[in-house]
Amino acid sequence: MNAPTRRLLHAWFLALATAALLVGGCTTMEPVRGPSVSRVDPVVSQAAALLAGGADAQQVAALLGQLDDATLAAQAAALPEGDPLYNHMARALLARGLALPRPMDRAAWGFDADGRPPADRDGYRPPVKLGVLLPLSGDMAAPAAAVRDGFLTAYYAESRRRPDIAFYDTHGTAGGHWPPTTRLPAPATISSSVRSLAKAWTRCSVAARCRSRCSR
Repeated sequence: MNAPTRRLLHAWFLALATAALLVGGCTTMEPVRGPSVSRVDPVVSQAAALLAGGADAQQVAALLGQLDDATLAAQAAALPEGDPLYNHMARALLARGLALPRPMDRAAWGFDADGRPPADRDGYRPPVKLGVLLPLSGDMAAPAAAVRDGFLTAYYAESRRRPDIAFYDTHGTAGGHWPPTTRLPAPATISSSVRSLAKAWTRCSVAARCRSRCSR
């Protein structure tokens, strides 16, 4: 390859590299953003007004039931931290099987752990009372009974302090059927029961697999 040809190729590669740098400098990657909420839905505004006026949770839930899934999720995500309406919207999302944009606000429920004994060295600190919600009647009664039995197996296997347990039948529906005289456990207690139930179910599953392997 002679000198003029080498100079021509060198100039061509230099021009190509310069063009690539210019194109790269003019091109930017925009971050992907979710849909923004430009305004508060009238139903949400009405629910907030009801809550501020002392309405009970059932009235607020009935009003939030008018929202479709996408609107409910977007409006809940747009609420600021500590908004008293957020936990009500979070419960509506959970009832529909939807994910929460962030955990529930414990302060809004007035959660108080001061009444519980101090935690053990490993952090074990069960609640004083535990409410477990299961569809013990209806189409899901059989699997619910299996979950209950597995939970109780792990419960009685624990030798340390255990909470008082109450099982509540949801009658196979999302909201369940609560007699007027039923006193519901605190929401923090219910959320604790869900975590404890999951741990108990995991323990029972592991124990069952171990017994199965040892019996072979």
